[in-house]
Amino acid sequence: MYHFIPAWYPTNRIWYDDSKEWGFVNHRLQFDDTVNQVKVFYDNQQEVDLLVLNYSPNLRSFLHQKGLFEVPSWSLFDQLQNTENTPSQILNWREFQWPKQAEFVYSPFAVTVIIKDKVYARIHFADGGYLYKIILVEEASTKQKANYIFDDRGFLSSILHFEDGQAVYQDYLDNNGHWRFREYLDSRADKIIINQDSLKFLKESTYQNWEDVIKEILTDKLAYLSSDDYLVVAAHPQHNHLFKDSPQKTIYSFFQERFPLAGEVPSFKDIVSHANLLIADNHKNTDLLKALMQEQSTQKPILQVSPFDTRFELGLSVRRKELDIYFYIDGLSDKELKSNLTTIFKMMQANDYISLILGTYENNQERNQGIKQLLMDYIDQYVPEEFPDPDEMLPTKEVKEVPPRARLEVIKDENDLIYLLKTTRLMIDLNREPDLYHQIAAISSGLPQINASHSDYVTHQKNGYIISDHHELEKAINYFFKGLSNWNKSLVFSIEKIAEFTGPALIEKWTETLEGRVSHEQKEN
Repeated sequence: MYHFIPAWYPTNRIWYDDSKEWGFVNHRLQFDDTVNQVKVFYDNQQEVDLLVLNYSPNLRSFLHQKGLFEVPSWSLFDQLQNTENTPSQILNWREFQWPKQAEFVYSPFAVTVIIKDKVYARIHFADGGYLYKIILVEEASTKQKANYIFDDRGFLSSILHFEDGQAVYQDYLDNNGHWRFREYLDSRADKIIINQDSLKFLKESTYQNWEDVIKEILTDKLAYLSSDDYLVVAAHPQHNHLFKDSPQKTIYSFFQERFPLAGEVPSFKDIVSHANLLIADNHKNTDLLKALMQEQSTQKPILQVSPFDTRFELGLSVRRKELDIYFYIDGLSDKELKSNLTTIFKMMQANDYISLILGTYENNQERNQGIKQLLMDYIDQYVPEEFPDPDEMLPTKEVKEVPPRARLEVIKDENDLIYLLKTTRLMIDLNREPDLYHQIAAISSGLPQINASHSDYVTHQKNGYIISDHHELEKAINYFFKGLSNWNKSLVFSIEKIAEFTGPALIEKWTETLEGRVSHEQKEN
């Protein structure tokens, strides 16, 4: 059996929840090697589960968003809070015992509770409409008094308490509202206080930090698992050392710069000494791993596996005569954006079938309004909208609304991009370092992409086109839009790439490498 340990951690409170309220836009999407690997193994009837070490009250919503809801999971904090087998229920915040004078003011992102013209609380929701948290505000000021954090199964999970607007401690509860343990957020020596009436299986009544608690529970958990099982650890400085004495066979997966491999890596010796296999997501990490092992005169098998997102559908846009271009614009200067838009709009002027979508992670209203105005100016100049005949606007006539030929879309999560790429024919990302998930999304959809730099995901004139400056953009677009030959070649190339790193082929590679049945040359490919 394969037990996957993800690294879905926030950057501040490192063992805390990483979920955000609805409307919050990440500047990165949380697709990583673990999401890809678990889905591939589970979809191919392998025995897998997830071991989640950090506080994750929205774990089920997160897994559903990633297409992993059916995968068995064990949450360390669920065990601590005694909520492992809690069934889901609908939690209606309107039925809470609010003060009688409470008025509710609705906005797209939250509900504000007003009492006597003063803010009493703010209600925030997670993706999917689940109650995420309620922020209580001090009566005499706008400072926070308490945060009520809710589990997506429909119960109060924890309460974060404030003093003078500063977070002081957090009580973690069972599903009946009884406290199980308390975390102090100040500088005291023992930060974790245990309710020994509830948590009798823990050895101590206080702990200096979360790591001591997690190590104790994780050691017991691993002792319970079969020694023939595999631990697939998403390599991360926060937890690598917790598995160095595990009785199971251990695989470490290196993804982007989550575990920095350049320069001094003092903890690498501990990893490689007991690892059975190292997984790298690209050539750069593969080369860095080889160099580190050479420095330490050790040798462990390395398997390079590029992650893909199997939720995308291949080649749907070829069924449409429209030629939709998706252009990811974050990271471009105003000058770069305008010069490339000029090229694209001139092509749109010459070809009525070409349409444009600008994609961004940024949810800055002022900035996005400026981009929308820029698009309107380009539309007016190059592809002005034709107004219908007045007779066509009579009530008796059915007027079919024509979508704009150029628009801006804000990408909040992977599902937004999955939806947009269903009808897209070509992707453009001209950053010096292309956005990883957009590259994964393009090849997973079978779309060719135009980039300004080389990467592991794009091969020039195979599944993409590498340009040296914006003057080559028109040539690159025409390479895939003039006839279907090059576009179809790109689709076939993508399908072959995906087949190599997903499904039975990937599982066979893992198995062969772990069992020592693969040659050194095969591992290089």
